[in-house]
Amino acid sequence: MAIRFLYDPSKRFMCYQKRCLASMKIAGALKTLVCIHRPDHISSMINLLEACHQSDKSPLTCYVLHLVELQGQEVPTLIAHKVQKLGGGTKAKYSENAILSFEHFHRYVGGSIFIDTFTCITNSNHMQDDICWLALDKSVTFIILPFHRTWSLNRTSIVSDSEMIRFLNFNVLKQAPCSVGILVERHLVNKNQESQQNLKVCVIFVGGEDDIEALAFAKRMSRQENVTLTVLCLLATKKSKEVTGCDQMLDTVELREMVRSNDPKTLKEESSTSYLEEGILDGADTSMLLRSMAFDYDLFIIGRTCGQNHAATRGIESWCEFEELGVIGDFLASPDFPSKTSVLVVQQQRTIANN
Repeated sequence: MAIRFLYDPSKRFMCYQKRCLASMKIAGALKTLVCIHRPDHISSMINLLEACHQSDKSPLTCYVLHLVELQGQEVPTLIAHKVQKLGGGTKAKYSENAILSFEHFHRYVGGSIFIDTFTCITNSNHMQDDICWLALDKSVTFIILPFHRTWSLNRTSIVSDSEMIRFLNFNVLKQAPCSVGILVERHLVNKNQESQQNLKVCVIFVGGEDDIEALAFAKRMSRQENVTLTVLCLLATKKSKEVTGCDQMLDTVELREMVRSNDPKTLKEESSTSYLEEGILDGADTSMLLRSMAFDYDLFIIGRTCGQNHAATRGIESWCEFEELGVIGDFLASPDFPSKTSVLVVQQQRTIANN
């Protein structure tokens, strides 16, 4: 008991600086850690990365971590695969599909992205430690985790539901040294440069650090030629007393400043971003509004705590099945939501050492 009081294991991964998207320059180099458990996670992660990578002037570094549960008498191992040097050694068999897929993605994208692949073979109870250690060691800004549920090819039925992955996601959210995203992929997030059809992204903003982080990630995506971004700001109406006028004004001003840019070089970004404000009274209004927009977008991006202690979720908090997605994120990912649009739930870096 005394040891537990004196030693907090979660503090092993505390960082001494900000590692979040909101504190970065929008065109700055981004380091991500992508986690994969099953082969079907590979394509969803590659599609998301393709939609958010930019150019040689703002490179993307992606560390890919294939997580394999320890079996029998195997020894816990962290294997580093250099994508540029494939085929050597028998240990590469664990992640052959991931290595080859990301190598192909690397060749397709070109020099604006660097990819390094790892395999972690360990007990499921310790996987969060390996993820957080790698993120801390590589100075990662954003960890992307797959949701624990997997849907069929037509996105109409659930084919797998892993409590182990869900438990892991919870633990990473608690102790990550940087920001974290959980990707719920039901509709292929695919931005093809040769296609005439844009990828339509909607970020939902109510206020708070997680919403600001979600907007920062969405703005990086909006710099792509084939990506259009809609910022939906939910405002409490006068009849609701959940949020003070001062708090709401501050959040709205901060949002507008982030949506706008003073950089004349970002004209494309401005033209591809639209801003909507909608007044809502309670959670029922929020659900009706989002249902009406269900088929308008390919991807929703939302902060994990979006709508927390706000009129936007009043009356629907008890409907939340998966706490790690937040109330509104859970609603967007639920079987009752009309469309099968994918959802990215974002949590900003929680703690910084000495803060």
